[in-house]
Amino acid sequence: MPELKRDKTPKAPWELVAVGDPVLWYLDGDAKLGPCPAVVTGIGPGLCLNILSKDSFNMRIRDGVPHVSDPRCGSDHMRDAGGWDFSPLARRLAALEEAVSV
Repeated sequence: MPELKRDKTPKAPWELVAVGDPVLWYLDGDAKLGPCPAVVTGIGPGLCLNILSKDSFNMRIRDGVPHVSDPRCGSDHMRDAGGWDFSPLARRLAALEEAVSV
């Protein structure tokens, strides 16, 4: 059986999500403020997110949301977009994938 070759090239965070994936969104890009769940509705260098708020029946929509590791995240001109990070489920799946790819 041929060996599967896995691409080990580091990827930008936005290349690791798909439309419909759950992610966490942080107000002002500040993880200390606590996350809101969000759904990815568009992908590019910044994500388009539909954000669920605890005290609202409506979703907030943000476009161009940078990953929390992006140096622009939380800067004055990007503060309104907030910041996103991977969900706990996505982190567990990535760890499992890494463990079985050895």
